[in-house]
Formats: sequence, C-alpha cells, structure tokens
Amino acid sequence: MHKNDDDSFTRTTIYYNPTNKTSSHINELAETGLERGFTQYEVTTEVNITKVVLSGDFLLVNTEDIK
Repeated sequence: MHKNDDDSFTRTTIYYNPTNKTSSHINELAETGLERGFTQYEVTTEVNITKVVLSGDFLLVNTEDIK
C-alpha cells in the first residue's frame, strides 16, 4: 500500500492464474468501485496475470476483499 500526495492510498495486487470465480468476483467489485467511494479501481488482465489497482481513503483500500 502506498500513501499518495493527496492523502489517499493506492494498493496494487497481482494474481497469477486466478480462478474464474476469483476473476468474476474482482470484476464485480470493479464495476461498483467508483460508486463505493474508490477514486480508482482498475483491473488489467494479460494471459494468466490479473493486476488490480485501487485507490481511495485508507479504510476502503485496506479492507477491500478481492480474494
């Protein structure tokens, strides 16, 4: 986790070969990320690697369950 200049926080999580269930869960969370207060909720997938970058206040970023 990284504290940004604007006092928000950013967390990057990398998944290697995530299951379909995990990928679906991540994408569902990403669809409502901005509505739930995140300033960024970006999901990038290449071959068998999925990268999730989310930004927002500390409590949101720290407690987001993306398993």
